[in-house]
Amino acid sequence: MSDKTHKEFWNDIMIVLLVHVFNDMEGAYSLAYRYAKKNVTINRSNANLELLLFFFEIPEK
Repeated sequence: MSDKTHKEFWNDIMIVLLVHVFNDMEGAYSLAYRYAKKNVTINRSNANLELLLFFFEIPEK
């Protein structure tokens, strides 16, 4: 749905699932980072920019 609709809501769901549920899967944080960058292009809000800062400390950066 995220790729079809390009809505911030679906990107947020993907980020939460990848970071909290599928965090043991290899490349999950990288994929979540891509969705976070998509959110910034859709809506450049403070919340979305702060979410990008979360990925700065991740070893997979």
